[in-house]
Amino acid sequence: MSTEFILKEISKTELADCVDVIKMSFETVELPLEDYGTLDTRRLIFESDNGNVMFGLFDDEKQIGFAELDKRENEAVLKKLCIIPQYRSEGNGKVLLDFVIKSAGELGYDNITANLRADDKGLEQWFLSRGFDFVETRYIPVIDRTITKLRAVLDMGVYR
Repeated sequence: MSTEFILKEISKTELADCVDVIKMSFETVELPLEDYGTLDTRRLIFESDNGNVMFGLFDDEKQIGFAELDKRENEAVLKKLCIIPQYRSEGNGKVLLDFVIKSAGELGYDNITANLRADDKGLEQWFLSRGFDFVETRYIPVIDRTITKLRAVLDMGVYR
């Protein structure tokens, strides 16, 4: 593997490749918060057209990670943060997370939230170890899941 990692915002023309990265990444995760089995390029284009910003992490030209920032009125919401399996446990998730957080700060947000499956304590600990704080755990009937909401407070894109 190369050490030439590139982080960038993804354009609409690159979203088809992102679908493959997301699906490949979540194949190894039991019951992700969202159902990615039906994810397609149209959905990512729709989310992009509605103001969400997409990010990619690349090893040279190969996309190895993806994250989405849902820009809401009062907070930025991190969605679909993922790294393909063979690039995990090398700090790549942290690199992508830091880039998305910095971007949220540059967009003027003073916090970023992440919603996780409440039973995924390993992922919750991963976020907590990276400066996020617990907000709440609640049941959402529409998706029939209990989620844990975490938040990182930012100061110009830097954790406080």
